Amino acid sequence: MTVPGLYVSGLSRSGTTLLAAVLDAHPRVHMGYELIPPAGLEVSGLAAQVETLTGEGVQWPRAIGNRIRDLMTPEVGQFVKRTARAGAVADSLVAVLRRFADEVAEVTAGMDERLALARAIVLAHAPPGTAWTGFKAGAPQLRAALGLAAGSQAVTIIRDPRDLAASQVESGMSPDAATVAMRWEAELRQLDALEEATLRIRYEDLVAAPAATIDRLCAALGIGADGAMLRFQEADIGVLVPGQAHANDVALRRGFFSDSVGRWRGQLSHAAAAQVEARCGKRMDELGYELSTPAATGRR
Repeated sequence: MTVPGLYVSGLSRSGTTLLAAVLDAHPRVHMGYELIPPAGLEVSGLAAQVETLTGEGVQWPRAIGNRIRDLMTPEVGQFVKRTARAGAVADSLVAVLRRFADEVAEVTAGMDERLALARAIVLAHAPPGTAWTGFKAGAPQLRAALGLAAGSQAVTIIRDPRDLAASQVESGMSPDAATVAMRWEAELRQLDALEEATLRIRYEDLVAAPAATIDRLCAALGIGADGAMLRFQEADIGVLVPGQAHANDVALRRGFFSDSVGRWRGQLSHAAAAQVEARCGKRMDELGYELSTPAATGRR
């Protein structure tokens, strides 16, 4: 029986890593997090490099990833390190890469090959009894990802676009709130086109009412909720691999917290908040976000 794919989607700073970690804590779900390889990867060439470095006693995964970065490209080096979050070790990664090069493609020329390789890696390391296996994918990648296996699903996490704007602008990911609003609205339009293949949850619901939100999510996936999901930060999950810190490591180890909900009130100017609501107001209202400018519900 083919294990269907489960793909976590959402804009940066929306809680995608949190959602993936919660899912990964379920004993019947195996997640690979940020696992999509770079375009143009020479698959058998990477396998040969990893095998050689392993034979030289270079430590997996960080040291091998750093050497690959120097021998190939920084993006390939980062990809190698990230495969450890899916459970890969040097020998198992080499085996997957060689099989993929022989049976699918020698080079990840396009998105189809990139997604297929990510799926091959996470699937090869899924424990027996796994019902869902997947990784993080952007909305533009979801249609192709969902086509990799029958019955696949995407779970998208949506965050109040005002809080998203505050976070992305502060971190330098976006130049201004208007840009974030445009991206947020475009993301929802892309998800609308996928119809029933995507489940949607709000970040605010996940952090404020995790038990109820997890129950609904697991029911939609046909698996019973597991208590480990509420204590994901204590579980044996790939994103918290010892010695390989994730960018969100500190926040993830806190578990569920709602400190960042409503942060826009103290960080966005009135004008910036009004820009977001003017662009996104109708969809915000539909999703249950309270508007500071009620008239925004009729504007785009």
